[in-house]
Amino acid sequence: DKLSTKITAKARKREREAFGRRQKAWASYAEACKLASEAYDAMELAWEVRFDTREKMNAAYEAMGIPDSSKQKPHYKDYTPEFLAARKDFLQAKSAHEAAQMEYTLRKVRRNHLKAIYDVARAEHDQFRHELMKVLSDSPKFDDDTIIREVDMAQVQTKPFYLANLFGKN
Repeated sequence: DKLSTKITAKARKREREAFGRRQKAWASYAEACKLASEAYDAMELAWEVRFDTREKMNAAYEAMGIPDSSKQKPHYKDYTPEFLAARKDFLQAKSAHEAAQMEYTLRKVRRNHLKAIYDVARAEHDQFRHELMKVLSDSPKFDDDTIIREVDMAQVQTKPFYLANLFGKN
């Protein structure tokens, strides 16, 4: 009887602790998903800016009389102020896009790492939950007083402050 109570209490405690780890891992993973999504949106926006500035630079390049597909490059002294301004904007946009892309990649790697941690915590919790269910199904059926005492003792072992409420005194 006492051995069964201890086994059950131990199984409950392990299941509760595993559930806590699972919840914590899920919260970390959910936050990482949010941050990765925000980084992806920033990367898309930076790409659009990069594309627009590239189009402006190409238009300024063609305004100098040289088509974009041409292999012929003008001498840098022949660059127009409009082309130089467009080129400067493009290079800034390109740099911003590459930085946003790197940030997204880093956040995605972190998200995947936290997902792996969550998967381990979930599997551990599932294992302990099944063990608890097995212990509960294998334990002999007790009367109500024995069950109340078993629950009280399990709570005393996991929560020392529960002593005041032991056996319903408060």
